[in-house]
Amino acid sequence: MRNVLLLLLGVTACGKSAASTPADMTDEAAVKAELVQLEKDWAQALEGHDTAFFERTLAEDFVATTGVGTTDRASMIKEVADTSMTFMNVGAEDQAVRLYADGRVAVVTGRVQGVVRMGDKKMDQLARYTEVFEKRDGRWQAVTGHYSPLQEPK
Repeated sequence: MRNVLLLLLGVTACGKSAASTPADMTDEAAVKAELVQLEKDWAQALEGHDTAFFERTLAEDFVATTGVGTTDRASMIKEVADTSMTFMNVGAEDQAVRLYADGRVAVVTGRVQGVVRMGDKKMDQLARYTEVFEKRDGRWQAVTGHYSPLQEPK
């Protein structure tokens, strides 16, 4: 199965971000809330095949590890553009956001679920994920992620 199926399950990372710099990030709760919103934006981008979102938010050196191997930024963007696969009801739960390096690096962990439709086949997806973001040029960039399925797709 495609890497993006597991990345769906890692849904959850970046998006539009405020133009703040690390020096501006004095409110840890606000930064964590921003990252949770970025996770929601990722889910919407998957559902809408929004490649511009991923071009904007995946770092040039982004690499993800899944149960079937690794994938890079270009491969993920290509797979998101593929409209033969549709993502629905993507959502995350049990999220935790930890900040490092004076608020310039964040690690987001959680569980994500959703439905993937490929042709006539519909599959429920459930996975655990860890994603690492770095604040670059005033916005969060996903630099790496690890996605582990919790059940076989139905």
